Amino acid sequence: MQFKFLAIILLSLMSSCQFTPQKVESEKGLLIGEDSSNVKVLIRQIDKGEILWTKNYQLGTTASIEIGTHTVSIICEFLKVLDSHSLK
Repeated sequence: MQFKFLAIILLSLMSSCQFTPQKVESEKGLLIGEDSSNVKVLIRQIDKGEILWTKNYQLGTTASIEIGTHTVSIICEFLKVLDSHSLK
């Protein structure tokens, strides 16, 4: 069950990376979450730093980061209830 959950999150992150045009700061990478009608993948923290509030204590779906290996904390909001057949 946990593997299927992780697979769904990774697929949503990969699809958003492919289809979301964004400007990237020079010498940095762009980390992109997801904001669709089914799910929101919000970026909470990078490398155990400060929480990345955008405004009014809301989290965003993009972050500009140094190129390299990072620890990223995310929050998922499921906006649609999925039945057990959707996860197979």
